[in-house]
Amino acid sequence: MIYLDHAATTQMSERAAEAMKEAATVTFGNPSAGYELAAKARAVVNRAKITIACSLGAKDTEILFTSGATEGNNFCLFSGARRAEHPVILISAAEHPSVRECALELKRRGAYVAEIPLLTDGRIDLDAAERFLKEHRDTTVVSVMAANNETGVIQPIKELGDMIRIYAPDCLFHVDAVQYYGYFPINVREWKADLITASAHKFYGPKGVGFVWHRESVNLPPLLYGGGQEEGLRSGTENVPGIAGMACAVEELEQGARKDSGSLYELRDYLKGLLLELEPGITFHPGASSLTVPGIINFSFPGFSGTLMRNRLDVEGICVSTGSACANRKREPSRVLMAMGVSPEEAECSIRVSLGRENTKEQMEETVRAMARITGKR
Repeated sequence: MIYLDHAATTQMSERAAEAMKEAATVTFGNPSAGYELAAKARAVVNRAKITIACSLGAKDTEILFTSGATEGNNFCLFSGARRAEHPVILISAAEHPSVRECALELKRRGAYVAEIPLLTDGRIDLDAAERFLKEHRDTTVVSVMAANNETGVIQPIKELGDMIRIYAPDCLFHVDAVQYYGYFPINVREWKADLITASAHKFYGPKGVGFVWHRESVNLPPLLYGGGQEEGLRSGTENVPGIAGMACAVEELEQGARKDSGSLYELRDYLKGLLLELEPGITFHPGASSLTVPGIINFSFPGFSGTLMRNRLDVEGICVSTGSACANRKREPSRVLMAMGVSPEEAECSIRVSLGRENTKEQMEETVRAMARITGKR
C-alpha cells in the first residue's frame, strides 16, 4: 500500500503507541482520585501540559485537552460567541466544516456571520478583512485556519492578528492550526491569537485527543459541566492514554521531526514534475508551491473525475483524497476551490495528495505510473 492521505490522518508513531500502552496499563488510575496510582496518572497529564505549552511558548495552565479538532473548534466558536448578546462572527471562506458549521449554527441562533473572501492563490483577502473590522469594531470572534486542509495554503495569521488588535481589540482571535502545527513551530505571542486548536492524529499521535491553547487573560464559559476537571472548562475524566500519546508525538516534533518538512517540499516538487510530464494540462491549486505547507498538493486532472481517480487508485493500493476527509461523503465540488475562483467542473476533477515522513520518490513514481494506466496515458 502507498499511503498519500496524511492530511486526513497519520499513522501513530511507535513511541506514541508505547506511551499510550503504559498509560493504559501501568498509570491507569483516575487522575481525580486521591491515592498514589491516581497521582501518577495526574502527573502524566501535568507533564503533557508542560510539554505542549513549551512547544507554543505558552503556560501549562493555558492548555485544555479535548477529543480533537472538531470539539476544540466548537468550543472556541460557541464559547467565544457566548461573550456577547448579539455576537458578530468573522470566518474565512476556506474554513474546515468544524468551524463553518459552527458559524452557520450561530447564524441560525441570531449571530451576524460574515466570510473573508479568498484570493485566487487561496489566501484570505486582507483588504476585505480590514474593511469588515473597520465597520464592525464590535466583532466577537474571528476564526481563520493557519493552513488549509484541502490545498495546504498558509494564511497570513500574524498580519490578521495585528489587524484585529488595531480595529477590534476586544475580539477573540481563534486559529485552527490542525494542518500547520505538525510542520512548523508556533509562538502564540507572535500570532496575537487568543485560541489555537490542534489534533494529535495529524502529527503522528493518537486519534480522539487534541488540545486548545487559550490565552490566560481570556475568560470563557465551560465546554462541559460536571466534576470540574481541566480548570472547570471541560469536566469529565481525562483521556490519560491519549494525552500521553499526544505529548510523546509533540516531543518528537520538538526533537527534530519537523526537519522532515524540507524533504517533503522536495518530494512534493518531484511529484509535481512527474505529473506535468504525464499530463501538461494538469492544474495545481494553488500554482505557487511556496504558499503551502510541504505535505499537501492539490491538482485537477483535466476531464477525469477526482472521485473516479481516487477510487481507481484505491484499487491499485494507493490512498489519496478528493478534498477534506471530513466532507468527502458530500458529492459536491470543493467549496474551498470554488472560493479561489476554480470552476465547478475543474473542482470536480481535483485530487489531494498529502505526503508524510515515510513516503519516497519510488512511491511517487509508482503513483504516477498508476495514474497513467488509469487515464490511458501510458
